[in-house]
Amino acid sequence: MRVITHSITYPSRGDIVRITPLGDSHLGNALCDEKLLAETVAKIEADPLHYWGGMGDMGDFINRSDKRHRESHMAPWLHGIDDMSTAQVDKIVKILEPIKDKCLWLVRGNHEDLIHKKYEHDVYAEICRKLGACVEKPLELGYRGFVRLRIRRNGGNTYTVVIYVHHGYGGGRLPGAKALKMGRLPTSYRADIYLYGHSHVKLAQPAHTVEPAEQTDTVVGRDIWGCMTGTFLRSYDVEGRVEVYSEEKDFPPTAIGPIEIQITPDKKRIKVLA
Repeated sequence: MRVITHSITYPSRGDIVRITPLGDSHLGNALCDEKLLAETVAKIEADPLHYWGGMGDMGDFINRSDKRHRESHMAPWLHGIDDMSTAQVDKIVKILEPIKDKCLWLVRGNHEDLIHKKYEHDVYAEICRKLGACVEKPLELGYRGFVRLRIRRNGGNTYTVVIYVHHGYGGGRLPGAKALKMGRLPTSYRADIYLYGHSHVKLAQPAHTVEPAEQTDTVVGRDIWGCMTGTFLRSYDVEGRVEVYSEEKDFPPTAIGPIEIQITPDKKRIKVLA
């Protein structure tokens, strides 16, 4: 398990540091909302204090020899392309290029993992490399890890926020199953924010803990958040042309788009919008 540490500076007391987890876009699938993904990237690019992290499954990465493949499920720009995985990597990198310097982490999803195992194409490593990951700029967490943010105002104190990131696993149709999964995480890993992808839902579940203060015989409260980070893949075809996996399995329809983490360092406050 890896730990990545970043330092962030901000100029004014009222500034808000925003972090958007981007993942489960399944770029290459016909039902990926590429317009919404581009709008989200533009929003991150426009704000100097807006950062992002990759949650995995950025591409669909389902080749024609895969039993899950359906030609009708492919994005039109993949039709006639032989090396589909390379085309998807190139498209992902092109979309994220304007904000690659704002990336805080990249995790590997099950779709990147499977194409590596079956076809020996490490698309995850390729995306990381093309987005600038290197020794001087560590971004690769693998499937899970911690991201530690040291956020400091010029001339002020440092506020440290720890994020536990995992691509996610398993399912559960009802909201209660997802809430239980989030509720268990603080018993095993200590962080301020817990992020899970994979389930294609948006969830922001706040909790509050009390612990002894470090310098005095008093107690202090601490807010923690358990989150599922959303998707850019529609769970149904609005035009009714394609019956996708989520419809075949009768999964509940879900809203698309990512969550947004808002950190107000001077107030030591964290809020998540879902």
